[in-house]
Amino acid sequence: MPKQQNPWPSLEPGKLRHRVQIQQQSATPDAYGQPQLTWTTILTTWSQIQVVTQRELYQSGALTSQVTHTITMRWPSVSISAGMRVVFGIHIYKIQAPNNIEERNVILKLMCLELNGAE
Repeated sequence: MPKQQNPWPSLEPGKLRHRVQIQQQSATPDAYGQPQLTWTTILTTWSQIQVVTQRELYQSGALTSQVTHTITMRWPSVSISAGMRVVFGIHIYKIQAPNNIEERNVILKLMCLELNGAE
């Protein structure tokens, strides 16, 4: 008897071993009423982080490494969009594009960019 294909996308739980924070930028007034940009954690979740590409760039007279990653997680309870960031330890990943796998609201894959491990 042929094995039936599961119609729903799934993740292997053992691959979700990176505890990450999803952060959103917001402006809060400082003591003088001027907007102060801060990052606020909106979600902490388990995910899988994978390197997609690595390259060296010559930018502004200095050699810079550029690394792109995919960060895969279960469908979150909050809305995640481009411009937010993912923090894992000392690594900061800027979200370039969220990808709803098969448009099923089961798995979210974030296409991210890391520049020298800093903002």
